[in-house]
Amino acid sequence: MDEEMCLVDSGTTNSILREIKYFQSLTKSKGNVLTIAGCDAVIVGSGRAIITLPMGTTITIEDALLYPDSTRTLLSYRDIRKNGYHIKTITKIMRSSSSLQRITDMAEILSKEFPQLRLDCTTHT
Repeated sequence: MDEEMCLVDSGTTNSILREIKYFQSLTKSKGNVLTIAGCDAVIVGSGRAIITLPMGTTITIEDALLYPDSTRTLLSYRDIRKNGYHIKTITKIMRSSSSLQRITDMAEILSKEFPQLRLDCTTHT
């Protein structure tokens, strides 16, 4: 299974995926997206995508954007929250990492701790 680095991005409205392999359905259409660099990026489509994070955590993204020229795959906080997770930053003696946590009623269940808001994602099987 090929792994790709996925970055969790608090500034992106939609998750931006570089690979078509994550999409279950894709509507091909060109559109512009304004990036933090201030330039327009041309997406080639959008649709429903599913990615699998380390330890088997699955994230379903209903309105992901396909942008093959992107330098990184970006997961939006909004899409993570829609799947019942949130990001929690953990600081331990001069080292900072984050955890992806499942929200269930009043309890939080630790799913995966990862350094620097970076995840390796794979296609959903």
